[in-house]
Amino acid sequence: MNIKQAVLIFITSTFLLTFCLATLFYFLEMDMLSPFLMLIPLLTSVFIQKALLKQPVFGSKGLGFRLGEKKFLLAAPLFSFLFIVIVYAISYLLNPDLFSIEQAYKVIRDTITYNENSSLMMNILVAALLQLLVAPLLNILIFIGEEVGWRGFLYPNLIL
Repeated sequence: MNIKQAVLIFITSTFLLTFCLATLFYFLEMDMLSPFLMLIPLLTSVFIQKALLKQPVFGSKGLGFRLGEKKFLLAAPLFSFLFIVIVYAISYLLNPDLFSIEQAYKVIRDTITYNENSSLMMNILVAALLQLLVAPLLNILIFIGEEVGWRGFLYPNLIL
């Protein structure tokens, strides 16, 4: 199989699978699973790379999996944290009422983790810990799916 055919199969299968699963999620009222549709480019690119092109997934001829320089593994989360702090600081400067105890209570009461038997601070702590620990792990899986499919497979094959 040549690269042009592989690219065509990748684009077609990615869009068709995404459309079909998105439609299924919609009709089954499972819209909360929609972010996981971003894994489809990863799955289709791995399938095409391994099964159709008979090329490795990892390595120099692979799909772009590498850690890069170690300094960026530490710097990236720090810059992300700094970005979040700056966004909250600007939000506070523009509208300090968003950060009042009453507003925090109203927002935290609507979260799925809210426990009426715990204090407001404990509820905020649980929500914050979930955001800091669980959300990045789930989101990295979703973003890897997009990056590997579009940048790791499609882009290098389009520039040939």
